[in-house]
Amino acid sequence: EYGILMRRPVIITGVEGQAGRSAAAYFRAKGFFVIGTDILDDVTAEVDEYYQVSRALELSYVPAIVSIIRAKSPVLFLPTVTDELNAVARAKDEIEALGCSVFISPADVLDVASDKLKTARSLESRGIGVPRTLDGAAPAELAVKELGLPLLARPVSPRGAGASVVYLSVEEVRGERREGIVFQEFVPGDEFNVILFMGEDGWVASAVAFKMTAREAGRVVRPEVIELAVGASRALGLTGPLDMDIRLRADYTPVLLEIKARLGASARCAPEILDALLSALKKRG
Repeated sequence: EYGILMRRPVIITGVEGQAGRSAAAYFRAKGFFVIGTDILDDVTAEVDEYYQVSRALELSYVPAIVSIIRAKSPVLFLPTVTDELNAVARAKDEIEALGCSVFISPADVLDVASDKLKTARSLESRGIGVPRTLDGAAPAELAVKELGLPLLARPVSPRGAGASVVYLSVEEVRGERREGIVFQEFVPGDEFNVILFMGEDGWVASAVAFKMTAREAGRVVRPEVIELAVGASRALGLTGPLDMDIRLRADYTPVLLEIKARLGASARCAPEILDALLSALKKRG
């Protein structure tokens, strides 16, 4: 079925991570020659060829990736590491000019999706459910008045200021000194992870929800949770493989906590997401 595509390899980044491992195993099972990249000296993931590359925030990252693409002529480049996304999005035209497809949201969309404050403001203005969110520079008294207690202090970006912290009093909030955070309403209900593949024209190729517990994630049928993820994707203009965290308020209204605009780790339990990516690749010829 994919004979023509399989004459050329696929490149998957972050292959030692869960998403990268899942993608590598999937494409090898389909018969593709899989080239993996990561920052490590060596990896144990199932790949046919491996390249160590620099961290995505270093200037040498994109030239190294482009050099591999020029040498290997892959049919697909699949980034699975959050830190890589902005650099890859800005290099998309250069990558695709070499005949290699990459399914990724536009750089300006990623700038919003990777910032919790921008995400909350953008989606709230469109009527999409998000937690009430304030800039972390807001006075503690204002944060407590607007958000109530308990409240969360969270890094504004995926590579931001450490872990999320739950505060139970205004005195605790006053002690928060980190930069690069947001204050956010604490949402007490069940948490879900949604992974999906969105086409460039806003169509939903596949979407799967998982209920998150302390030990594992189990597939569930939650149309309202998936509807929120799809609505947020369309509102922001997200495309390609996506990974979103959603929680329920006390009244069971779902709100979107976080977007990771790349293949989710749960893809190992939902191969239909990668099936959708492969179908989109086939359509490109």
